[in-house]
Amino acid sequence: LADVIISTDVPNFSILPAGQRHACAAELLTSNRMNSVLAELVSRYSNRVILFDAPPVLATPEAQILCSAAGQIVFVVEAARTSRATVEQALDLIAEGMEKPIGLLFNKSHSYPGLRHNTGDYGYYG
Repeated sequence: LADVIISTDVPNFSILPAGQRHACAAELLTSNRMNSVLAELVSRYSNRVILFDAPPVLATPEAQILCSAAGQIVFVVEAARTSRATVEQALDLIAEGMEKPIGLLFNKSHSYPGLRHNTGDYGYYG
C-alpha cells in the first residue's frame, strides 16, 4: 500500500488511485486479496474515513460490490439528468440484503438558497 498511496497537502488526506481498467474488475474486487487490502486500510488508517468513488450503480457491478464493503453509502444523483425511476432502481439494487445507511446527494442543481422551485420528478427542493 505504501507504494501506491499518494499523499496530499491536506493533513490526513491520501488517495489510492484505481489504476487501469481491467476486464475482470468485479472478480478482482471480490477477491481474497482485495479483502486483505481493505482490512489493512481499515487497521492502518483507523482514524480516517475511507471513501470509494464508484461508477454508476446500474452501469457496472463494481459499485454494488464496493457498497457491500462500505459501512455507509453516499448515493450521488445528478439533477435534471437522473430520473426518479433510475434512482429507485439503483437504490433497490444496492439496498437489497443490506442494513446500511444510504444518504442521497443531489448535485448540479440550479436552485438558489431560499428559492423553492419544482425540479420535476423529485418534487420541491429549496
